[in-house]
Amino acid sequence: MTPGFQCVEASMVYITSFVLTSQPRIATAEALTEKALLQGARLCLNLSSVGLLQKVKESLMNLLPKCSFLFGNRGELHAFAELMGWTSDSDVDMMRCLATLLPGMAVITAGAEPTMVAVDGDVQLFPVPQSLEQKTGHVVGINKI
Repeated sequence: MTPGFQCVEASMVYITSFVLTSQPRIATAEALTEKALLQGARLCLNLSSVGLLQKVKESLMNLLPKCSFLFGNRGELHAFAELMGWTSDSDVDMMRCLATLLPGMAVITAGAEPTMVAVDGDVQLFPVPQSLEQKTGHVVGINKI
Protein backbone atom coordinates (compact mmCIF):
# COMPACT_ATOMS: atom_id res chain seq x y z
CA MET A 1 0.00 0.00 0.00
CA THR A 2 1.48 3.31 -0.98
CA PRO A 3 1.91 6.05 1.64
CA GLY A 4 -0.98 8.46 1.70
CA PHE A 5 -3.43 5.93 0.29
CA GLN A 6 -6.98 7.11 0.85
CA CYS A 7 -10.38 5.55 0.51
CA VAL A 8 -12.47 8.52 -0.55
CA GLU A 9 -16.18 8.50 0.31
CA ALA A 10 -16.74 4.78 -0.21
CA SER A 11 -19.88 3.41 1.35
CA MET A 12 -18.98 -0.19 0.46
CA VAL A 13 -15.87 -2.14 -0.36
CA TYR A 14 -16.43 -5.30 -2.42
CA ILE A 15 -13.69 -7.93 -2.38
CA THR A 16 -13.72 -11.21 -4.23
CA SER A 17 -11.73 -14.19 -3.01
CA PHE A 18 -9.67 -14.01 -6.20
CA VAL A 19 -7.99 -10.90 -4.72
CA LEU A 20 -6.96 -12.89 -1.64
CA THR A 21 -4.78 -15.41 -3.47
CA SER A 22 -1.37 -13.73 -3.09
CA GLN A 23 0.62 -10.87 -1.64
CA PRO A 24 0.66 -7.91 -2.07
CA ARG A 25 -3.03 -8.17 -2.99
CA ILE A 26 -3.94 -9.65 0.40
CA ALA A 27 -2.24 -6.80 2.25
CA THR A 28 -3.88 -4.28 -0.05
CA ALA A 29 -7.34 -5.76 0.54
CA GLU A 30 -6.80 -5.80 4.30
CA ALA A 31 -5.50 -2.21 4.36
CA LEU A 32 -8.33 -1.01 2.13
CA THR A 33 -10.82 -2.73 4.42
CA GLU A 34 -9.37 -1.10 7.54
CA LYS A 35 -9.33 2.39 5.97
CA ALA A 36 -12.85 1.98 4.60
CA LEU A 37 -14.26 0.71 7.90
CA LEU A 38 -12.70 3.64 9.75
CA GLN A 39 -14.63 5.92 7.38
CA GLY A 40 -17.89 4.08 8.00
CA ALA A 41 -17.96 1.94 4.86
CA ARG A 42 -19.23 -1.64 4.81
CA LEU A 43 -17.29 -4.68 3.66
CA CYS A 44 -18.75 -7.09 1.12
CA LEU A 45 -17.00 -10.39 0.38
CA ASN A 46 -17.62 -12.94 -2.35
CA LEU A 47 -16.49 -16.54 -1.90
CA SER A 48 -15.85 -16.53 -5.67
CA SER A 49 -14.83 -20.11 -6.39
CA VAL A 50 -14.96 -23.58 -4.86
CA GLY A 51 -11.36 -24.16 -5.95
CA LEU A 52 -10.03 -21.03 -4.22
CA LEU A 53 -11.47 -21.46 -0.77
CA GLN A 54 -8.72 -23.62 0.70
CA LYS A 55 -6.07 -21.22 -0.57
CA VAL A 56 -7.79 -18.09 0.79
CA LYS A 57 -9.21 -19.53 4.03
CA GLU A 58 -6.84 -17.63 6.34
CA SER A 59 -7.55 -14.27 4.67
CA LEU A 60 -11.29 -14.96 4.60
CA MET A 61 -11.29 -15.83 8.27
CA ASN A 62 -9.48 -12.53 9.03
CA LEU A 63 -12.05 -10.52 7.03
CA LEU A 64 -15.31 -12.31 7.93
CA PRO A 65 -15.60 -10.68 11.38
CA LYS A 66 -15.64 -7.31 9.60
CA CYS A 67 -18.01 -8.37 6.83
CA SER A 68 -21.45 -6.79 6.36
CA PHE A 69 -22.40 -8.90 3.33
CA LEU A 70 -21.03 -12.27 2.21
CA PHE A 71 -22.03 -13.64 -1.18
CA GLY A 72 -21.59 -17.05 -2.72
CA ASN A 73 -23.32 -19.97 -4.34
CA ARG A 74 -24.41 -23.35 -3.02
CA GLY A 75 -21.26 -25.11 -4.26
CA GLU A 76 -19.08 -22.57 -2.47
CA LEU A 77 -21.16 -22.94 0.69
CA HIS A 78 -20.61 -26.71 0.67
CA ALA A 79 -16.88 -26.34 -0.05
CA PHE A 80 -16.53 -23.80 2.76
CA ALA A 81 -18.47 -26.05 5.15
CA GLU A 82 -16.17 -28.96 4.33
CA LEU A 83 -13.12 -26.75 4.82
CA MET A 84 -14.47 -25.68 8.22
CA GLY A 85 -15.22 -29.28 9.25
CA TRP A 86 -18.96 -28.76 9.57
CA THR A 87 -20.66 -32.15 9.54
CA SER A 88 -24.23 -31.33 8.50
CA ASP A 89 -25.35 -31.84 4.91
CA SER A 90 -28.23 -29.40 5.42
CA ASP A 91 -27.90 -26.10 3.56
CA VAL A 92 -29.85 -24.36 6.32
CA ASP A 93 -27.53 -25.74 9.02
CA MET A 94 -24.48 -24.63 7.01
CA MET A 95 -26.00 -21.17 6.63
CA ARG A 96 -26.56 -20.96 10.39
CA CYS A 97 -22.91 -21.86 10.99
CA LEU A 98 -21.77 -19.38 8.37
CA ALA A 99 -23.85 -16.61 9.95
CA THR A 100 -21.97 -17.04 13.24
CA LEU A 101 -18.72 -16.03 11.53
CA LEU A 102 -19.78 -12.54 10.47
CA PRO A 103 -21.72 -9.67 11.98
CA GLY A 104 -23.72 -9.12 8.80
CA MET A 105 -25.70 -11.04 6.22
CA ALA A 106 -24.77 -14.11 4.16
CA VAL A 107 -26.50 -14.49 0.79
CA ILE A 108 -26.11 -17.82 -1.03
CA THR A 109 -27.65 -18.49 -4.42
CA ALA A 110 -28.59 -21.96 -5.63
CA GLY A 111 -29.58 -21.59 -9.28
CA ALA A 112 -33.32 -22.15 -9.69
CA GLU A 113 -33.59 -23.22 -6.05
CA PRO A 114 -34.42 -20.60 -3.41
CA THR A 115 -31.76 -18.06 -2.49
CA MET A 116 -30.69 -18.44 1.14
CA VAL A 117 -30.15 -15.43 3.40
CA ALA A 118 -28.79 -15.76 6.93
CA VAL A 119 -28.65 -13.02 9.55
CA ASP A 120 -27.83 -13.72 13.20
CA GLY A 121 -28.46 -17.44 12.73
CA ASP A 122 -31.91 -16.89 11.23
CA VAL A 123 -32.10 -18.38 7.73
CA GLN A 124 -34.73 -17.36 5.22
CA LEU A 125 -35.34 -18.84 1.79
CA PHE A 126 -36.42 -16.63 -1.10
CA PRO A 127 -37.91 -18.36 -4.17
CA VAL A 128 -36.37 -17.62 -7.54
CA PRO A 129 -39.04 -16.63 -10.06
CA GLN A 130 -39.26 -18.61 -13.27
CA SER A 131 -37.91 -16.90 -16.33
CA LEU A 132 -40.17 -16.23 -19.29
CA GLU A 133 -38.34 -19.01 -21.14
CA GLN A 134 -39.17 -21.50 -18.37
CA LYS A 135 -42.81 -20.43 -18.36
CA THR A 136 -43.34 -20.48 -22.13
CA GLY A 137 -40.77 -22.99 -23.30
CA HIS A 138 -39.13 -20.59 -25.73
CA VAL A 139 -36.82 -17.59 -25.70
CA VAL A 140 -38.40 -14.29 -26.62
CA GLY A 141 -36.38 -11.95 -28.81
CA ILE A 142 -33.76 -14.39 -30.03
CA ASN A 143 -33.80 -15.27 -33.71
CA LYS A 144 -32.49 -18.63 -34.80
CA ILE A 145 -30.00 -18.40 -37.64
